[in-house]
Amino acid sequence: MVIGLLFGAAWWVLSPDITGEVAENGVAGTLAEARQMFDQVAVFTLLGAAIGVVLGVVFGMRHRRRPVTTLLALAMAGLGGSLLALGVGIVLGPSMGDEEPGTRVELPMELEAPAALFAWPIVAVVVVTIISLLRDDRSPWVWNGRRPHHPR
Repeated sequence: MVIGLLFGAAWWVLSPDITGEVAENGVAGTLAEARQMFDQVAVFTLLGAAIGVVLGVVFGMRHRRRPVTTLLALAMAGLGGSLLALGVGIVLGPSMGDEEPGTRVELPMELEAPAALFAWPIVAVVVVTIISLLRDDRSPWVWNGRRPHHPR
């Protein structure tokens, strides 16, 4: 949860500010503002991927005995953390009021590509999977808190 809060604050700090001109039926922007909207999504995605790599390495090395549980926990926590980061970024970002047409305003933070929410969980799962495949660990997995019984 703390990582999600920090992720959202970092997204807010690192994302470019987007301005637009208030029109009769909404806010109009130029091509430069469209590029900045892409930059907001790119910053969110790259931050999520970086967090996924770090947590994937940490959890992949520390929780070797329960790889399936680790994968599921990382995927669910990553998605929850990404949603929390999105909420934090939106709350910290600017909000729009009732401005007169023709005025320039700073647009609220938005994530135009919802697939960016999956960067953290997907990268974390891929990292743990790669670590599990490359590790030569012959210790048995733990199932239901006990080691499986192997008759000799």
